[in-house]
Amino acid sequence: MIVHGLSRANTATSLSPRYVNRLAKQVRKVALQRDRPFQAAQLLESFTRLQHNHDAILSRHIFNFAQETLWRWDASAVTALCMALAGSKRAARHPLETMETPQGANAWGRFAGRCVEVLPTAQPWQLAQLARCLGIVGAPKAQVAPFYDALEERLCFSPHLNELFTVADLIGLMSGLARQRSPLRPSQSMKDALTRWPLEEYVGRQVQHFDPPSRCVALNASMRLRRGGDTLFELLAEPLPYSELETEQVALLFSAAAAAAPVIGLSPALQMLRRVLPRCRALASSLRPWQLAYIAQALDVLGGASWQRSRTAAVVRHDRGLRVARRALSAH
Repeated sequence: MIVHGLSRANTATSLSPRYVNRLAKQVRKVALQRDRPFQAAQLLESFTRLQHNHDAILSRHIFNFAQETLWRWDASAVTALCMALAGSKRAARHPLETMETPQGANAWGRFAGRCVEVLPTAQPWQLAQLARCLGIVGAPKAQVAPFYDALEERLCFSPHLNELFTVADLIGLMSGLARQRSPLRPSQSMKDALTRWPLEEYVGRQVQHFDPPSRCVALNASMRLRRGGDTLFELLAEPLPYSELETEQVALLFSAAAAAAPVIGLSPALQMLRRVLPRCRALASSLRPWQLAYIAQALDVLGGASWQRSRTAAVVRHDRGLRVARRALSAH
């Protein structure tokens, strides 16, 4: 596994892109070993590490191989492939989104079915990675929904398993479920939890080990899943160092506030945003397009018709920091 060795070497990032491209062209011609699916997944993951993460032909070559040998793929192999595809650029994944099996079914649905089959043997970290990665590989939500349903079943009925999750595992599971289950725009009329998994219990047990980025992801995911209520909201939001947050964390907190308002009330959500606004102003020129979109959507939700009579909402809608964010968004 020359490619794997190169990807792990200290010189990996200094390799010539032309050299890596030549390696990829050779790999596309190689007949992969049908009894070693993990090596195929590891191969794609290694190219991703080498920053060769835009090759649609290579991705399709490996994914086609997976479809042909799927019954051989164990938890390690499917996890490695999902992680490799999640680390690839959309150009490399796009052809797979509508790829079909010979029977005319969506290929991602078949792959997700295999992920369900290996769930009982998957390690805790593999469950977390599958939950995180299957949601960002471009697979249609309907095709991977059976995996998330089966994962939820295992999480709910395996208390001992939940004790084995690290903070990183919990973050992966929560964000994956939130991406799959939560609508892009929060509904003010729907307040029922979107998962039966009592994530607040396990977050509460490890919250002292959460760093600020983890707290922001957990807050966003839990509020989108409508779990934990105001108790978890305060537990995660109160200790945050608001003056030191990065752009991604600011965007996640805006999104969390919009998701939280219909569930725990507008006041605590706006109180948190008041603490975020100075940092939002300071970082306005550095916000990336997706972060601006998160902020703009949150402003739209919080400033919507149902909040028109709220004086605190009016303050937020017209705050200078939010005007800066809106101007920055329009500039993109």
